[in-house]
Amino acid sequence: ICRAQLSDDPVYTCTVRDITHIKLRDQEFNLAATIFESHTAMIITDRTGTILRVNPAFTRITGYSAEEIIGKNPRVLQSGHQTEEFYLKFWKTINETGKWEGEIWNKRKDGEIYPEYQTITAVVNRKGETTHYVATFQDITERKQTQALIEHQAYYDALTNLPNRRLILDRLNQELSAARRHKFYGALLFMDLDHFKTLNDSMGHAVGDMLLQQMADRLLGQVRKEDTVARLGGDEFVVLLANLGADDHTAGQLANTIATKIHKCLVEPYTLQGNSLKFTSSIGISLFPFDDENADDVLKHADSAMYRAKHLGRDAICFYKPSMQEDADRRLKVEKDLRLAIENKELALYYQPQLNHTGRIVGVEALLRWNHPDEGIILPGEFIALAEEVNLIKPIGDWALASAVQQYMRWKSSGIFRGDEYVAVNVSPKQLQQADFVSVVNQLLIAHDMPPKNLKLEITESVLMSDLREITAKMHQLKEIGVTFSMDDFGTGFSSLTYLKRLPFDQIKIDKTFVRDVSQSMNDAAIVETIIAMAEHLNLDVIAEGVETREEMEFLHEKGCRAYQGFYFSTPLPVASLEAFFKEWAQKDKIIKLG
Repeated sequence: ICRAQLSDDPVYTCTVRDITHIKLRDQEFNLAATIFESHTAMIITDRTGTILRVNPAFTRITGYSAEEIIGKNPRVLQSGHQTEEFYLKFWKTINETGKWEGEIWNKRKDGEIYPEYQTITAVVNRKGETTHYVATFQDITERKQTQALIEHQAYYDALTNLPNRRLILDRLNQELSAARRHKFYGALLFMDLDHFKTLNDSMGHAVGDMLLQQMADRLLGQVRKEDTVARLGGDEFVVLLANLGADDHTAGQLANTIATKIHKCLVEPYTLQGNSLKFTSSIGISLFPFDDENADDVLKHADSAMYRAKHLGRDAICFYKPSMQEDADRRLKVEKDLRLAIENKELALYYQPQLNHTGRIVGVEALLRWNHPDEGIILPGEFIALAEEVNLIKPIGDWALASAVQQYMRWKSSGIFRGDEYVAVNVSPKQLQQADFVSVVNQLLIAHDMPPKNLKLEITESVLMSDLREITAKMHQLKEIGVTFSMDDFGTGFSSLTYLKRLPFDQIKIDKTFVRDVSQSMNDAAIVETIIAMAEHLNLDVIAEGVETREEMEFLHEKGCRAYQGFYFSTPLPVASLEAFFKEWAQKDKIIKLG
């Protein structure tokens, strides 16, 4: 503003200039400066690639100061991980589109290779000519590590660091495709440790985990570099054997050789918290490819073969056959039907009388039967082991025990039993392991006013593979109440005089496999005679099951056995038929009286 005095009155003149563009330019400069000072690294080069400017984030990530890097070409950052072809495509994209972005591996000043996500933009003038290049990038090392960890957790077992089910199925599918394409055979081994759950239950999951880690290390030491060891869960492991040969016979032999090595290796003692423990294993083998099977089919076949090995007595190796799949399908159907059987009250108890040498009925054994709506009567041998595996043994066992006690008291009330007889009920080791088992039995006896001495619990020798400390304590608690115990199937499992001394058994039951051939086999006769003599020295009663002939009964009596059970007297009968048998037996001459 200017003042001019040309007359008595002053005159003012004003000059105005629009500086909006200056303000906007300043704002852009300030904004650019702010962006340049951000946490994202930035490089500005001229059109030849000479570095003109870098920001502090660049120095922090790469280790190069501005003074060290300005005037140089970004090639000094190259790691060597990208090929020449990569950079040819890289510049082709920039020249055609004016921009490139993606992951790239670069090198810090100290030589460390690291991943970054980079964006490069070409800056052009009004004529469309490239004058500068602006590159921005971020160090994505942590992101990569996190991503790798997530992927590892998705595909690898946390305990053993072996591939998990998801990864092994993917590799198996790839191996199936390769086998079909190149005409060779492979194999899948499916295995677990026999009685692993017993260790977990008795010594705790921490010890069980130690065992699994040692098992994983052993498996890795027994296979070839091209094979894959994986853990499916629990103590279930698989080994994928690649390219075993062009014919199935050769492949089968090699698979069996490797499986045998693994089998021998796994039975060596494990050191767990100062204890040396041995475990056998069951292994199933499935060769591939056959027909149009996929990875799930091969895994299922190997699993079926492993269960077949279990069925054969454990500690075995078994190849898959189509019939095994039928068995596996049957097993699934039985499990499904068994769950319904409990709900639909399809289970029933049959009773088989037990007699002494005078012909008097001294008790009955309650035997479980399944009245299947389609298949008729199913014996316990077909479903009890499965019931234990799928945790149905508690409801079935509790029901059987309660039904037997109630039936006994009905017979006593009606006068069929005088009061000194007993009812024997089979008890699974898994029932004995239940925390409330003693309480369940005691409350049942109290509820039905049944004298404890009239209940006999029959336990197989497999109880000796359970947690003996816990089992022994519960048996002694029941013994104090007045319940008696019989060792069932004696001589067929893990017989030991030490166990017989520790466990409060009242009776030994001689297994029918010895009784059956006692008159023809000198060995069986000697075994039976030894069992009877041993029981006498231990002050235990003896009963023989499976007695089917007069000759067997007389032999047993001659050797000192005074109680019998078997088809010679009666088959297991439903309640109504057994009551008729009681009445008929009471009226006939004591045909088995032996003095």
